[in-house]
Amino acid sequence: MGKTIQELFAKIQAGTASEQELESFRELLKTIPEEEYQFWLDQWTSHMEQASEAPVHQPRPIAIRWVGLAAAVLLIAIAFYFPFSNNTDDQLVQVDSIIAAPASDKAVLKLASGQEFKLDKEGDILRIHTEEVLLGGKTLSTSLGQRTTAIQYHEIQTPKGGTMKVELPDGSLVHLNANSTLRFRADFQTHREVYMTGELFFEVKRDENHPFLVHTQKQTVKVLGTSFNISTYEGDDREETTVASGLVEVAAANQKVLLKPNQQAMTAGNALRVAEVDLASILDWVSNEFVFKNATVLEVMQEYERWYDLDINLVNPKELETIRLWGNVKRSLNAYKALEQLSYFDILFEVKSEGGNKKINIYKR
Repeated sequence: MGKTIQELFAKIQAGTASEQELESFRELLKTIPEEEYQFWLDQWTSHMEQASEAPVHQPRPIAIRWVGLAAAVLLIAIAFYFPFSNNTDDQLVQVDSIIAAPASDKAVLKLASGQEFKLDKEGDILRIHTEEVLLGGKTLSTSLGQRTTAIQYHEIQTPKGGTMKVELPDGSLVHLNANSTLRFRADFQTHREVYMTGELFFEVKRDENHPFLVHTQKQTVKVLGTSFNISTYEGDDREETTVASGLVEVAAANQKVLLKPNQQAMTAGNALRVAEVDLASILDWVSNEFVFKNATVLEVMQEYERWYDLDINLVNPKELETIRLWGNVKRSLNAYKALEQLSYFDILFEVKSEGGNKKINIYKR
């Protein structure tokens, strides 16, 4: 008689489970009711957090339910960390050592005064007040502008692999995702108007006398006080504004729409469309997760490129087009661990060094 799920999990916790027992545990998870599955998912999460310091090449389970769709076959499973069969442990450690760490707080601040600061203080909010700039409780500058009647702007830019949280002069908070830019007027208290690229999440302080305007390449967003996310990365074929709370007015393509929470306005070409969306998958980066729901390999790799500052190449992309991925991945994982999870669906990666630059090749097994 086979072991119960409780017995198998006890062996995994003790570190004595064989690969066959890990496979048996995975198969049992496919058959249990959803509420029981959630219980064991929570157990996995707790176990993974405790085992997070274990060597990468040890077989360890991941608390993620992935769904892959390939060759019209739907697979629902728990993915496991297994080394690729054609690599040795030494090779795995070597690969792990050259794969990037997750994104961290870093940005470049350019003030209207001409001063420029490179910021890399983890966990602190950049506070830009009317007369001073603060980071970590310390004053960076008290010279914010020049004596001129011309409109002046401050700018914050995050690189790939960088994020930043900014408090604007009116008390509004802006979260900048990797590879994003925020530009706003030096007289922001009376002119709450910003320009952006990339992806930003806004928590706007309410001020009925001074509407808050956000300009992208295709959209103009107007609010009084609310929270919302805008994604407008260069190279994407669409722009998306998604509301978390309050009401948001979006103008684009000669149209205006009023959005409520959990609604999204998407501009693609000359069309503006409104749809109900899953907020968790849109705001995953704010909560430090990747949440993929029916995502293509290309979409996942675009996120990884920005978050980890990687150069990723899809080898034979036609072979990868039919694969769809569902799952939650912690953004605190390094790139090696995040990429390795795809191996369950016969998606492998290799690191190539070309002219001193490292490129990640993604291909189907």
